[in-house]
Amino acid sequence: MAKVLVVDDEEPIRLLATLVLSRAGHDVISAESGDRASGVALGFGGVEIVLLDVHTPGRPWTETLNDLRRQLPEIKCVLSSGHSKDSLESSAEDLSRVYYLQKPYRADELTAIISRALETS
Repeated sequence: MAKVLVVDDEEPIRLLATLVLSRAGHDVISAESGDRASGVALGFGGVEIVLLDVHTPGRPWTETLNDLRRQLPEIKCVLSSGHSKDSLESSAEDLSRVYYLQKPYRADELTAIISRALETS
């Protein structure tokens, strides 16, 4: 299984995602903002995928993803938002290895998209 970073400012969502992914066998750590995500990822070591809420306080998700990719070039990303994927504006440097999961999501949807993202190169 994989090392997963969950970034979401809503504690109940962060806790639920951590629980679901842990029960699925992943090693999970979380951060409440994009500002903290990079430090948490480096401290955790070897993060393979991030579940990143599009609307967290602090810096935009694009900056968070770009920063994570500078530190961990192979990291994959699942963006999560209550808004549709079409409503996202992107200034991310690279949108490869990026998936989308609309909130609210079910546990099986979360584990399925994480698995699918991890299977891609």
